[in-house]
Amino acid sequence: MKKYSTILGIDPGVSGGLAVYSIYKQTIFAGKMPTYKIDTAKKTARGNFKKRTLTDVPILQDRLKDYKQEGNVICFIEKVQSHKSDTDENPGKRFQIDKMLANYESIKACLSLFDIDYVEVHPLSWQSYLNLKKLKGEQPKDRKNRYKEVAQQWFPTVKVNKAVADALIMCRFGFMKLNHDRDWVEQKKVGRQEGRLNL
Repeated sequence: MKKYSTILGIDPGVSGGLAVYSIYKQTIFAGKMPTYKIDTAKKTARGNFKKRTLTDVPILQDRLKDYKQEGNVICFIEKVQSHKSDTDENPGKRFQIDKMLANYESIKACLSLFDIDYVEVHPLSWQSYLNLKKLKGEQPKDRKNRYKEVAQQWFPTVKVNKAVADALIMCRFGFMKLNHDRDWVEQKKVGRQEGRLNL
């Protein structure tokens, strides 16, 4: 089995983040996903072009290249997917999800480019494994705050905000899976050397 020196946790939204745990140094870092803005064809009421936020792929590539210099890297990335109800019931929501999917695919392409193994993790999977399931009646804002508090407890040396909380939690999930359920990781990981999706 491959020995990893670094674990990445990625919350792939443009408002998400990236967490990096060095196994050898036992250090953790977290930051917002690098992004940039472009003009869209739509205009605001004042006549200005509306902005669209995208992942800054060159910056992300530079960071991934740096992480690879320390050895083998594995990434645990929250899976993004759409559901039929998103298309049928809420076109606006579907548009947002399509943007997230495009962003998600860009990140996976960057990971593959630098030969970084990655595991796509469904939200319910990590939430259940870490005992962080949605509470009855809990609103998304409240859940984000709860995850932020949990991440801060787990990583007291990191200044945790909402942008990086999920990425840190993904990093912890990855660390625990590597240490306690390596077979699951081996079955789920995607890597250039495998040449196929292990689902």
